[in-house]
Amino acid sequence: MPLEDTDSMYAKISSMLVAKEIRDSGGFYEIAKALSSEPTATMTFSILPSEDSFFYQIQLSIDYPNSPVNKEIISPLEFLKIDTLTRSNYFSNGFYPLNSVLEVVILSSEPTNVNQVNTNIIPTQIIGGEKIPKDLSIDGWFFEPESGNKIDGKYLFGQKFSVDKNELIFTLGTAETTSFDESAVILLIIVIVSVAAAVYFLKGYKK
Repeated sequence: MPLEDTDSMYAKISSMLVAKEIRDSGGFYEIAKALSSEPTATMTFSILPSEDSFFYQIQLSIDYPNSPVNKEIISPLEFLKIDTLTRSNYFSNGFYPLNSVLEVVILSSEPTNVNQVNTNIIPTQIIGGEKIPKDLSIDGWFFEPESGNKIDGKYLFGQKFSVDKNELIFTLGTAETTSFDESAVILLIIVIVSVAAAVYFLKGYKK
């Protein structure tokens, strides 16, 4: 029996778990819906337990095994095939800085570091052993770690509703480095979470 297409499964599962008001509000949901029709798209569904409830997560992954990637200039929206990343209209009537988070993870066989970004670097602080933003009203990136064989960057919208392709670009390497290891692997993850789940996602943050 053939497997069901990812776009069909995504539509069915999201219709059960995601409120219609959110599904009709564009943003990250609409991007994932469009990408679910890609030939290599796969979907996973997770239940994350907390002390008194459960968080439900739908994750869509796409593999681009033969696509050329610039290993020094990282442009996340190229992977999403869009020029502008827009938050859901569901969040347009208030300040919900943790409800739309873009995460980019770089895995490299050789140590590297974040060199330049085209937007802000958000000031951070350490709370409970976790590096978190000091001011959630500021849009931009924060990286933890920002160097080594693994770099994990998160972009927060702050008070912005959208961000364009060029703003999200950042570069890897140092002033002394002129080339980047071609064996590097780039993994791009888009996460959209509820207010409660945001605290789970950014551990240590307290409103």
